[in-house]
Amino acid sequence: MNNTGTWNGDLVLMFSVFFFFPMIAYFVFGIFLKIGELNEKHYVINVYQEQEYESKKVSPALNQARKPVETNPIIEQVASESIAGLVGMGYKKSEARRMVAKAAINKEYKKAEDMILDIISNCV
Repeated sequence: MNNTGTWNGDLVLMFSVFFFFPMIAYFVFGIFLKIGELNEKHYVINVYQEQEYESKKVSPALNQARKPVETNPIIEQVASESIAGLVGMGYKKSEARRMVAKAAINKEYKKAEDMILDIISNCV
């Protein structure tokens, strides 16, 4: 007597061979292909041009210009206050530094307010 609710062993074997074997074969074949790619020799040709770099020689005049300049602490304080004031008015810090340096070349200021007024009046 055969039970109709169970699988026969032969059917299970045939099902597993036809269903799982193609997937297993695909992965095993892929592994062998990767191993074959690793064994191949890859030739890389490097083409480049050698460049000679000249060492930068600094002229004596430039060395003298690079020496630190002694400044008055009051002038530095006026400049830093002017930069802070311009930044507070909406200018970028780099732009404010540039404008203060440009104004400090022309005239010596005692107050930050005077410097800011001159900068604003000259910019507009």
